[in-house]
Amino acid sequence: MATRSEVLTWVRSLADRGIGVDADGAYGMQCVDLPNMVAQKFFGRAMWGNGIDMLKAGQGLGWRTTGGNELPHAGAIFCMRVSYHGYGHTGIVVNEPDGNGNFQTVEQNVDGGISGGPARYRVRRLGNPTENIIGFIYPPYSDGLGSTGDSGGGSGEGETMDFTFMIGGEPAWDAQTVYYYNGAVNEVQPIHNLEELKYLRSIYQDTHGRSLKHYEWNTSAPVYHRIFAILKPSTRHESTKAALRY
Repeated sequence: MATRSEVLTWVRSLADRGIGVDADGAYGMQCVDLPNMVAQKFFGRAMWGNGIDMLKAGQGLGWRTTGGNELPHAGAIFCMRVSYHGYGHTGIVVNEPDGNGNFQTVEQNVDGGISGGPARYRVRRLGNPTENIIGFIYPPYSDGLGSTGDSGGGSGEGETMDFTFMIGGEPAWDAQTVYYYNGAVNEVQPIHNLEELKYLRSIYQDTHGRSLKHYEWNTSAPVYHRIFAILKPSTRHESTKAALRY
């Protein structure tokens, strides 16, 4: 295991030298390559996926996670939703937040190019309407902050609510479709076929150590109206948007 100081010194050195890393050998120096390389180089684990998947990846490793409404500490990996594509963005917090809640980060591919870009310093802030940070991940640093007992892979503040569901008898919802609610990003998406559902359940079981819950609702007990009224989830699927509005 490594200390926060060791990891942050290495991460800062990339930005100081204007270089980056390509952890998976694909598409150059993408944003996700930086936390993935930190995970591999210092902790012997891998964080696969896109930037938007980092919260789930950290939880799957049993690492501590917190929500996007809690100020981070130096050493945290941030997970951010962006408006211009669905892949999200990620990077490493390298300084403690100042009195205004601003914190310095090191990030790769800041400009979002398809061939990536080197590590650079940025300043982020929670609550910025153009920067929707949804959570933070803390690797298991030997000097603290990343203990699995705090949250993450088991029950605790880093746990998210995820489930699949079907709704029958409601015209706005396709009764033959299985939908997935992703609590990490508060999003509902339809699952297109049984093959997708099979892999989703298999990966969820592998990364969480338990089965993905499934619910079947209908108009005789429309609990989904109350659930979604509280959660107010988003979606990128047009017909699902209409169903959620309904």
